[in-house]
Amino acid sequence: MEEYIQDIIKNILTALDANFGHIQIDLDQNMDNEEEYYCNIETKEASILIGKNGQNMIAIQHLVKLFLLKRTGKSVNLTLDFDGYRIKQKESVIGMTDRHASKVL
Repeated sequence: MEEYIQDIIKNILTALDANFGHIQIDLDQNMDNEEEYYCNIETKEASILIGKNGQNMIAIQHLVKLFLLKRTGKSVNLTLDFDGYRIKQKESVIGMTDRHASKVL
């Protein structure tokens, strides 16, 4: 499955004429104990590929999932990320939540 994911991502980003480097794909379990793939792509064009409020990244992720469904015949849980953007956003929200919780206490 990782090969399919990597091939699809490479083809989409090449078609977009995006400059990208290493594609890291990790398999993990989500909260529902289902397999979930996390794909992080290193690129110098992260801001363009992420887009405003992550809209471009979400669109590319949707395309990858559609191509995977077409190729494998099954729906795949997949999260696409560029240069760890989603992880940074998550850490930011957690930090903000901790600060607000401290104020409330």
